[in-house]
Amino acid sequence: MMVIPLILMTAIAFSFRYAPFVLSKWLKKLTLLEKLSAMLPVCILILLVAHNLEHSACGVAEIVGLLAVIGAQIFFRNILLSMAIGVFLHQLLMRI
Repeated sequence: MMVIPLILMTAIAFSFRYAPFVLSKWLKKLTLLEKLSAMLPVCILILLVAHNLEHSACGVAEIVGLLAVIGAQIFFRNILLSMAIGVFLHQLLMRI
C-alpha cells in the first residue's frame, strides 16, 4: 500500500527537479524572466525587512542588520559573507 504514494512522490519530486534543465533553452528566451531574476533579490530583501519591521517593537536590529549587509556587500563583494555579518549583528541585537 505504501509503495504507490512513494512512487508518486518520487516521480513528482524528480519532475520538479528535472524541469528547469529541460526548459532552460525556452526560459532563456524570456526577457521578463531575465528582468525579474535581476531584480528579485532586492525585492525579497525589501519584503523581508518590511515584514520584520511590521512585527518588531522598534526595528533597530533589522535596520542595523540591513545596513550591515549593504555595507559589507559594498566593501567585500561577497554575498555569503555579507549575509553572515548581517545575520550575526541582527541576532546579537535581538538578544540584547
